[in-house]
Amino acid sequence: MRAPDRSRDLLLRSTGMEPADLGVLGLYNNTYGPLPGHYLDRAFSCRDCGAEEVWTAKQQKWWHEIVHGSIESRAVRCLACRRARRAALAPSREGKGANRLGEMSERLRGLAGSAPTEASRAEVDAALESKWWSLRVLAIAALGRWGTAADIARLCAFVDAPRSRWDLWRIEGAGAAVKALAGCLRHPEDDGWAIEVCLRGHGGPWSWREFLSAIPADRIAAFAKEEFARRDGDADRVLRLLALMHCIGRAPSPTQMAIVRTHACKDVRLWMRHFPSEVA
Repeated sequence: MRAPDRSRDLLLRSTGMEPADLGVLGLYNNTYGPLPGHYLDRAFSCRDCGAEEVWTAKQQKWWHEIVHGSIESRAVRCLACRRARRAALAPSREGKGANRLGEMSERLRGLAGSAPTEASRAEVDAALESKWWSLRVLAIAALGRWGTAADIARLCAFVDAPRSRWDLWRIEGAGAAVKALAGCLRHPEDDGWAIEVCLRGHGGPWSWREFLSAIPADRIAAFAKEEFARRDGDADRVLRLLALMHCIGRAPSPTQMAIVRTHACKDVRLWMRHFPSEVA
């Protein structure tokens, strides 16, 4: 498990496991427990027919990282029973107003794909106050699709808003805003802000990987020099900086690696294995 990332992933797959993408899970999942490093096949009994089934590691990876299903959710029905249940529920969802949430969701997606008007902005503002998280997330995505200066400022405010670990809506809203901003950030005016947001833990570098990779190396180096100058000051910021540099393929300097090697925080020292040995 301590092998380099690629070798570890190959080893996991050879044993029937699937490696987890912690960057994706951290962005889309709210959980009070630790995120998994890998997925294992899970046996279960179908809730409806009692058949013995297996929820495979590959299916779990698709569910949690592509569909963004809750990391705490589990398979409870076999494929045949899932299809039968969907067919039984289908009549109740037919007709106008039968699936209000679905209709409102489609409405917001349509608004996001057209130029904003006073009426469409009012609908998005109303959705941001909705009791349904999915509508709030779609409203935030609409702001990103519109991409005006005012919309970008609102998204930045979502990302920068103070929040506690228990403030689930602000966490969810910030995650959606980070994703929506991916195509809105501009060089060089947003370079410093994007790096600082990542170092504060309000945004994940994987969501902005393309943007961060285009920031000049000397700008990244300046931030790294400032953070490492604090030595053992803020281990969390150093950890996030190392994650950012690893994400965009930038390695710390030999002097900085020496600091990582002897850092007071064990988690910081463990990051040595993510960078080429010749750098260390």
